[in-house]
Amino acid sequence: MKIDLHIITSHTHNCRNDIERMITQAEEAGLDAIAITDIDTMSACTSAAKASDTMLIIPGMTVNTDRGTHLIGLFLTEEITGRDIFEVIDEIHAQGGLVMVPYPFRPNVGLLFNRFKNNRYTGEDMTRILSRIDLIEACTYGASEEELAATDQYLQSVPDIPQVAGSFPRIEDHVGRAYVELEDITADSLVEVKKALLTASRTMRFEAYSLDETITGKTTTIKGKRRTLHWRGKTRFGRPLMKSLKNVWRHTFGRMRTADQERKDVTSAQ
Repeated sequence: MKIDLHIITSHTHNCRNDIERMITQAEEAGLDAIAITDIDTMSACTSAAKASDTMLIIPGMTVNTDRGTHLIGLFLTEEITGRDIFEVIDEIHAQGGLVMVPYPFRPNVGLLFNRFKNNRYTGEDMTRILSRIDLIEACTYGASEEELAATDQYLQSVPDIPQVAGSFPRIEDHVGRAYVELEDITADSLVEVKKALLTASRTMRFEAYSLDETITGKTTTIKGKRRTLHWRGKTRFGRPLMKSLKNVWRHTFGRMRTADQERKDVTSAQ
């Protein structure tokens, strides 16, 4: 089962994506389900559900929390009203929804960027947040090389959070350029999909681009719901891109180890 878990529509400010055209694109991309995750609104979810008889629509919402960090609630029944990040997590779970961290190292809105670059969260904050997160977006279409490498490095310190992928499309044609494929799952209900996202083996697929925006390869993870990113595909990354990624890994490794130690220290103190 192929699912794109990060779709925004014209109901998001400064986005012009037409709902019906996006669903058509999702069908042409071979997707079985998409999550509608507009920023601070669920107003498109009902329209999306009516626009297709075959595409399973996961109702969701991207919440812009009070410290600027984005969190996504999936399988929601109503809009999230709180903005404190801990209240948002509580509200999502109270609805029986799943909490997903999108684009973790995206500048100014990614949870991990706001921890390590903007210092908006303490180590104790992060321990509390990560202990209540259900999913984390390991692959986001359009993410920079630095974001992808830093995310991959950090995921090694939180191996118990199931990983997913989403396209976060700027235009309709981008739908399905990042998605998670749940293996041996043929689900036709939201309850079954929600359970599978937490437990099923998966493959994540997304397109990767070099700095000049030319495609360099199709990237997939190996099977499993908790493995970190493996760079492989029909064509391998070119040497300049691989060199850049390795430099990012070296640059971020010390910071990631420090974060991991903070997490362990806080856990031990509790």
